[in-house]
Amino acid sequence: MTESFILGTYTRSTSKGLYKAIFNPESGQFEKITAIAPLTNPTYVTQISDTRLVSVAQIGDQGGLVVLDEQADGSYKVVSQLGYTGHVPCFVSYDQERGYLLTANYHDGIFSVLSLSENGQLSLLNEAVHQGNGPHKNQDGPHVHYASINPHTTDNYVFVCDLGTDEVITYAIEDDSYDLKKVSTYNPKAGSGPRHLIFHSSLPIAYLLCELSSTVDVLRYHKDGSFERTQTVNLLPDDFTGESSGAAIRLDKSNRHLYASNRGHDSIVIFDTGKDGLSLKKIQTIHTEGKTPRDFNFDQSEQYILSGHQNETYLSLFSRDMESGLLTLLDHSIPVPECVCVLPLV
Repeated sequence: MTESFILGTYTRSTSKGLYKAIFNPESGQFEKITAIAPLTNPTYVTQISDTRLVSVAQIGDQGGLVVLDEQADGSYKVVSQLGYTGHVPCFVSYDQERGYLLTANYHDGIFSVLSLSENGQLSLLNEAVHQGNGPHKNQDGPHVHYASINPHTTDNYVFVCDLGTDEVITYAIEDDSYDLKKVSTYNPKAGSGPRHLIFHSSLPIAYLLCELSSTVDVLRYHKDGSFERTQTVNLLPDDFTGESSGAAIRLDKSNRHLYASNRGHDSIVIFDTGKDGLSLKKIQTIHTEGKTPRDFNFDQSEQYILSGHQNETYLSLFSRDMESGLLTLLDHSIPVPECVCVLPLV
């Protein structure tokens, strides 16, 4: 049985917007890759249901969201769109329980909460405009890069990473008023630039990828929405002297292996998480054979990892040993340009 990936891209060069790739895990081959929506800079996308997607995009002179529904013939139709910020958001996620869309806007330093109706209409409910900066040259102001829930708990919290202010802010959303209340703030080492956060599925642990320091912070997660750092690991080899930054972070379903990508060193790093989930040990660094692997993801079986490249015209495919977690490069010629989001459909 085949699987599908949705691929978000920049449209600065040859990309035609959003792509859909049909993958056969038995053969390890892609059977079909098609452009499904001619959007401008659809750089991040989330799945709402079996037939509905929401993508960030440029909408006129604003940034915003586009709702797309799959049609009977496999094509996608734009159901609605809403421009509400000065720049295209860099991240979107969906809170299935409450029906909220959560977006992060890097350039404007804004975290936004939107509603999505059953017929696909969007409404802006509230937003938090961040303030501040950091010591790194890329921290001239707030740069919100991630906003999502912990999918493994029922906590009424949203976690927002601000790369520009070195903060991971925990918000509570009031269900009636949609007011945003700051519950807790975690600060990594100054200049780290927190980018993405991922949670352990069975233990109160989170892993924070920091872009500017190319590190991962291992965090204990507390019921009050706060975090406590227990370990920091480096994503780069000790002898690496070039420029590089952290990009994407993924955890397998067993919680045994953590994966993170480097842009500049152009690699994926694999860690064993240890029996307690708190003791990361680097077990492999493998090059993606392409420039700027901004995002990557597992297929449904987790026997493969697909990596996109922001500054290439192709993707790279790896096989994954289910026991050791180690990767082997299979192909680096899968034709999708400027790819910055890899979303496996479930």
